[in-house]
Amino acid sequence: MASKIYGLLPGRRAARVTAALAGVGLGLWATDRTAFSSAGERSLRTLGAGLQIAYLYKFDFGPGTYERVHKRAADLILETCKRNSGLYIKFAQQIATVSNILPPQWSAFRTLYDQAPGVPYDAVVRVFAEEFGGLHPDEVFDEFESQPRASASIAQVHRARLKGSNEYVAVKIQKPDVAVQVDADLFSFKVVMYLLQELFDLKLTWTLPTINKHLLEELDFVNEARNSELAMTNLMAEPSFKGVVHIPKIYWNLTTKRIMTAEWIDGMNFGDVEKVRQIWGNSKVEGMMTTLVDVFSDQLFRTGFLAADPHPGNILIRPCPTDKTKPQIVLLDHGLYVKCSPEFTADYRNMWVGLFSHDVEMVETIAKKWGIGDVQLFAIGTLQKPWSKKAGLNGPVNLSRDVLHMDDVKRDANGKLTPEQSAAMQEKMKERVKKYLENTDVIPRELIFVGRSLNIIRSNNKIYGSPVNRVNLTALWAVKM
Repeated sequence: MASKIYGLLPGRRAARVTAALAGVGLGLWATDRTAFSSAGERSLRTLGAGLQIAYLYKFDFGPGTYERVHKRAADLILETCKRNSGLYIKFAQQIATVSNILPPQWSAFRTLYDQAPGVPYDAVVRVFAEEFGGLHPDEVFDEFESQPRASASIAQVHRARLKGSNEYVAVKIQKPDVAVQVDADLFSFKVVMYLLQELFDLKLTWTLPTINKHLLEELDFVNEARNSELAMTNLMAEPSFKGVVHIPKIYWNLTTKRIMTAEWIDGMNFGDVEKVRQIWGNSKVEGMMTTLVDVFSDQLFRTGFLAADPHPGNILIRPCPTDKTKPQIVLLDHGLYVKCSPEFTADYRNMWVGLFSHDVEMVETIAKKWGIGDVQLFAIGTLQKPWSKKAGLNGPVNLSRDVLHMDDVKRDANGKLTPEQSAAMQEKMKERVKKYLENTDVIPRELIFVGRSLNIIRSNNKIYGSPVNRVNLTALWAVKM
């Protein structure tokens, strides 16, 4: 058998070569696992998924297979991100920000929250020693829980009690593999984005420098601590938020680039819909949602300092400390913020005023300044509601007729589009998206994360059955600014 595999090599020599190759392979695997935290293995897994996707679209894509191929490709990348974990979870979330211009099968990325298994306690102790001059957690705190209370892609949170105090704190510790894997992971993300760009013939890679910059900023917990304090300062400048919204206090003497210590908050997760409804009732849920939309709108139109990851896992609800009958919203995880320029903040505010008041001239002027080639598509993406130049928000808008300019759309007896008709509509939409992105050199980079935040706020409202009109609330903040 060996001689068949290795041609003219004698059996013993083939066996030695096989053993040597196996040894080299095992050695490379062990080196990658120990010295590089499996960065090579993760990159190869990503490459494998990419090759499978390229094959699918090259040899298996055509009439009758559109939906199946799109779904298989989306599943491959999503599962690869989940298996690789770490920064790949962040990558999947970034793909979610452009999923609205990809085929509908890619919408699964929007449901991916930042969750991952925790690392063992000895890894936590090692990071602690590296950041605090060889100290063990037990030397810094009177109590330190060895099991994390929460774990996400790049960090996990442990509960601890301060020395000589009854005060509990949340200690956020960066997972040790992240720093080793970051360069390889960012390169792999770049490859995936270039692959998607080629497959769908859409401009996507123009977002990479901005996304990579913000992902690297998330790895610096000193930066996150500063974001927390600035966000709280901004909130307290708006009287209506006092006592209603809270951001945990930072303990700077126990904070480094890889460890952040903040006030411990006991509260229920905003995503626990039934429990929140049961405890607080529908009327207070409506008030909470109004407050969340108001906070986002204030950041967007007044301060220009915008939280870009306000998903339910980063929001707690607790009784207000000064009035237990009222709920208080606690905002967590301030690693991902966008600092909008004053010019962009003013333009975006005017854009919302124009969309809401049906001032088409204002909307078109700002869109032209930003290099956006399709005003209607931008308006629909911003509002996440139908909009047209003729009717604005007030009239019915038919997707096929008024957006895609297709008058002959036919459906089967069950009201579903035929595969060919669905493909034709997707192609029409792609052409509009290409026009929308025709001048990416001047599109404000703030829009990359503003769109992400809009999607998350909309989703937060939706999981509670959309108790508030988020478009009206947002527009009213734009008008009053």
